[in-house]
Amino acid sequence: MKVTLVTGATGVLGIQLVCSLIRRDEKVIAIYNSESSLIWSNRVLQYEGISDAQLSLIEWKKVDIEDVFSLGALS
Repeated sequence: MKVTLVTGATGVLGIQLVCSLIRRDEKVIAIYNSESSLIWSNRVLQYEGISDAQLSLIEWKKVDIEDVFSLGALS
């Protein structure tokens, strides 16, 4: 199965990309940096009618892309 890393997954464009990918049954690693942005993203996913099965295709990772050490969490 193809896995796609989406940086900026909690932004307006990023969450739409995540929706498109999981609707095609692709696994996504989605980066977020704050709990509030993750809550907003989950509300958008709910509004978009994403199923629980599709939600299971998303692996959320809390990462600060300016912190080299937190990038190690992606591996």
